[in-house]
Amino acid sequence: MMNERTRLHRFSFLLLLSLSITLLTAPQPAFSKAAKKLPVVRIGMVMDGYNEEILDLNKLFVGEIQELLAGEFDVRFPEEKTILSDWKPGRVKASVDALLHDPKVDIVLALGFMSSNEVCTRGPLPKPVLAPFTFDVRAQGLPFQSGTSGVRNLNYLTTVSNVFLEIYKFWEMVDFEKMAVLFNHCPCTLVPEMCRRIEAAIEEYGIEVVKVYVESSPEQALADIPEDVEAVYIAPLDQFLREDFDRIVQGLIERKLPSFSHIGRRDVEKGILAGMATEVDFQRLARRVALNVQRILLGEDAGTLPVSFTRGERLTLNMATARAIGFRPTWDVLGVAELINEEPEDIARKLTLKGVLEEAIQANLDLRINALDVAAGLQAVRLARANLLPSLEVGLDGVMIDRDRAEGMFSMVAQRTLTGSAGLTQVVYSEPAWANLSIQKYLQESREYQLQTKGLDIMLEAAVAYFNVLRAKTYQKIQADNLRLTQSNLELARVRQSIGVSGPAELYRWESQIATITKDRIDADAQRMVAEIALNRLLHRPLEEKFALEDRGIDIPDSFITETRFDPFLNDPWSFRIFRDFMTREGLAASPELRTVDASIEAQKRALASAKRSFWAPTIGLQADASHLFAEGGAGSEEVQLDPLITDMIGGPDDTDLSLGLGLSLPLFRGSARFSELGKAKIELKRLYTEREALSEMIEQRIRSALHNVGASWAGMELTKAAAATAHKNLNLVRDSYSRGVVSIIDLLDAQNAAFVADLVAADAVYDLLLDYMESQRSTSVFHFMLTQEEREAMIESVVDYFEALESESER
Repeated sequence: MMNERTRLHRFSFLLLLSLSITLLTAPQPAFSKAAKKLPVVRIGMVMDGYNEEILDLNKLFVGEIQELLAGEFDVRFPEEKTILSDWKPGRVKASVDALLHDPKVDIVLALGFMSSNEVCTRGPLPKPVLAPFTFDVRAQGLPFQSGTSGVRNLNYLTTVSNVFLEIYKFWEMVDFEKMAVLFNHCPCTLVPEMCRRIEAAIEEYGIEVVKVYVESSPEQALADIPEDVEAVYIAPLDQFLREDFDRIVQGLIERKLPSFSHIGRRDVEKGILAGMATEVDFQRLARRVALNVQRILLGEDAGTLPVSFTRGERLTLNMATARAIGFRPTWDVLGVAELINEEPEDIARKLTLKGVLEEAIQANLDLRINALDVAAGLQAVRLARANLLPSLEVGLDGVMIDRDRAEGMFSMVAQRTLTGSAGLTQVVYSEPAWANLSIQKYLQESREYQLQTKGLDIMLEAAVAYFNVLRAKTYQKIQADNLRLTQSNLELARVRQSIGVSGPAELYRWESQIATITKDRIDADAQRMVAEIALNRLLHRPLEEKFALEDRGIDIPDSFITETRFDPFLNDPWSFRIFRDFMTREGLAASPELRTVDASIEAQKRALASAKRSFWAPTIGLQADASHLFAEGGAGSEEVQLDPLITDMIGGPDDTDLSLGLGLSLPLFRGSARFSELGKAKIELKRLYTEREALSEMIEQRIRSALHNVGASWAGMELTKAAAATAHKNLNLVRDSYSRGVVSIIDLLDAQNAAFVADLVAADAVYDLLLDYMESQRSTSVFHFMLTQEEREAMIESVVDYFEALESESER
């Protein structure tokens, strides 16, 4: 028996053979003749009235019909066959009559609730009519037979909107007991049952309902809403101009009233708090009408076409409105809702990459600690210098002794004395003191380079934190897009179930998928908060202080990453290697890490020299003292009368004493301490030289590796973008096939997951490039976008000169 693959190959071969024969035997077109004229189709439209929304819908429906039928029919929409009815039932009826009896109109399109309702009440029609804006089959008493209108030439579309679900979602969000419903007066007059059904849906939850009929004045509508109303549900208000509707929205916000729109996202974008219907519904509706027009023109009766149209059920929430009215949505709501204006626009704190780095240098606490170490080191230098400066001391002594001792025969001291003294000490020469001063200076230089190193590290940390916030925001958006797509796929699954292509199992699978993605979205929100907290800590800000970032993607301000003048140095392996050599040379020359070790080496050299000199260098010091007896009293204070002969021999008493001394010392033997100190100093110096060599190798490795990573990241970013674009093209094809029942849910899940992963990989590639670029800047110890224009130009000239010098040398 022929297997499946063999049959497929044979079928493909026969198909290609048949196609080839057809093409070879078919008569060639005569290009000299005029192109065949397409059948002309004239479509007339009845619009309930004028406003910007109706005109936008008009353009949308006209565009979809013309795009679908292009090349098949010459579809025209004569301007005089588009009639505005001024929101008056009588005018609507007259407009429908005019188009139905106009021989120059082939198809009638009713663009509005009133006109759609009108054509649906007439029975069999003389020409095809499409009415896409009905509300509810039962409430309006619409003709319905086996999923179609059953009326010749009539096709309407009913969205079968679930008012119960909308009210329940609104009540679940806000938890109110009394709600106002804003109605159009005309639809409620035409179809009172529709308004009663909305009322019934609300009362189902034990909610008190206040009906507010909206005429022409937004201010009157707002005034008719009672003060004790806690929420407002807005039915379609088609007769309002955009500015009128905006005044209603603003009035509800000023009264802090939560609002929910039956229209959905379109009204939420204007400031209504929430809604369920998606903007895609209007485009899908227009596309469905275009397909029905095509089927009618190809010979099908409009009355046999399906009338059901499934609306999307996706909660949309305007966060700007929520903030304005003080509404705080729960985590559950935030997890499943599509958020509009998620980021507050009034955040005063705006951060750019350059500003973040500058602020980090000024405010970071870790950097301040290093700065305080430098300040303490400066005092150590001053302390070392103090050992070489003169030392001056003054004193005042008061002494009191026993009376009997003061009256003794040989006592020369009074019972009470007050004596002042002063002493001066000056080191004339001390090798340890001079060595300590030099060493402390070098150590202070080392601390200053360590501060520079810490500053560069903090700048890199701040840049990483900045890009991590942007990455987290991107993840949020990708997760939100994936959630919206999954919700849309759930809607497709409902359509598939309604036409019998699939069963409820697919709905359960998509609902499970939505729950999983919602969790991932909440995780993404948490990761963003974590990233923002990390950035605030680096900037010494309140950890949960809000800020807005300038998301410039790879267009870093003043960045070398897109500097086209570097292209000749990166276009081939040889030039790129030379460029790496240049950047390595510049990076080693600018490295504060190497300067830190160099300063330590100089300090150790001075310590070694001091150890050698300790064998022969003496310590010389000068000391001067003076004292003066200011007062004496009590016993023994009387002047002693000596024999004149003795006085002549020993001189008279003097109250002031002076002394001056010069000292020199040279330790001859301290065990083996000096030999040990000398040996230790030599070993320490050798260790520092080895440390510098190792550090130099590590810095060179860091520079060269970083440059390679930037090159790879750049190429990777371009490739992942292409991969993501291809994955989305594949997803669109599979979704289209899924909607037509050609492929299974597994195929769509695989395609969606592939596109989702591709988006994540593409986002990672962008931020990986930025982080690799920042790492390359840190490795060379220069953040290029922080330089002035003159400094950047000088660097580019240095690269050019380096290449030219190498080329000249190779030519010689």
